[in-house]
Amino acid sequence: MTKANTDVRSHLKQSDIFIWEVAKELGIHESSLYRLLRTEMTNEQKQQIIDVVTKIQKERSV
Repeated sequence: MTKANTDVRSHLKQSDIFIWEVAKELGIHESSLYRLLRTEMTNEQKQQIIDVVTKIQKERSV
């Protein structure tokens, strides 16, 4: 059985951004984000997470 949202999970892993940082930026609790990752998300939800990761990466590079 494969995990849901493997594309988002791999993006998070490659970015070296912590889950809690993404959750904080989204305004949700860390455990809520883990719960979202359990079932396949819509493309819009996935894109929102990827956008947040990109934003955090840009902030770190400044």
